[in-house]
Amino acid sequence: RLPGPVTHRRTVHFTRANGYLLIHDTFRCSGRHAIELFFHMHEEAVVLYVRDGEAHINWRCRHLVFTSPDRNAGWEIISQSDDPKLGWRSPRFNQKHAIPTLRIRREIDGEHTIVTRLEISSKMSNSFLPGGKAENAC
Repeated sequence: RLPGPVTHRRTVHFTRANGYLLIHDTFRCSGRHAIELFFHMHEEAVVLYVRDGEAHINWRCRHLVFTSPDRNAGWEIISQSDDPKLGWRSPRFNQKHAIPTLRIRREIDGEHTIVTRLEISSKMSNSFLPGGKAENAC
C-alpha cells in the first residue's frame, strides 16, 4: 500500500458545439505517487498511432483521437499482456479476447489533474497506415 491515501475523481464534459469529450481525472494526495489511467478499446479497434500525448484509433467507421496537453505522461497501448493483466476482455467465464488498452502513466506530487480530450469523427483516418489504406474499411 502506498503511504498516504490517494483520492481520484473523474468528471466528463460533452461539448456539443465541437462534438468532443473532456475528461478530467483529479488526484488528491500528499507526496509522490505513480498513477495510471486506462481506456479499454473494442476488440475491433485498430490503433493507428500513439505518441507524445496523442492516440489515433479507427473503429466501426469512426476515427477516435485521444489527446492531452500533459506532455509529462507516458502513453502506450497494451494488448494480450499477462504481467500486468491488461489488454483483454472476457465475454464469459474462462474466455478472453485481446483488446487494445491505452495506458497513461504519470508521476504526481500532491494534487494534480490530467485532462484527456476525446474526439470522434465519422471519417476513418488512413493517414497513419502504410499505403494509406484503412484496415477495416467501411
